[in-house]
Amino acid sequence: MDSSIRLGFIGAGQMAEAIASGLNRAGVVPHSRMCVADISSTRRQVFADLGALACDSNIQVVESSDVLLLAVKPQI
Repeated sequence: MDSSIRLGFIGAGQMAEAIASGLNRAGVVPHSRMCVADISSTRRQVFADLGALACDSNIQVVESSDVLLLAVKPQI
């Protein structure tokens, strides 16, 4: 994946955090090129602490991203 791509996460749970950390650790996408939205402000803060952009809405993530990753539980 091109390191200039902005990766957006809809959902910021443990699955999203694991994927984001793995991509960052592998040098594929740095946290600074990621943005995330979640209904939980606590989970958004976890990503902000990693260096990602924490957005208040899914629309902001879509508008700020080149690639989207849906990381929500199926029943949500």
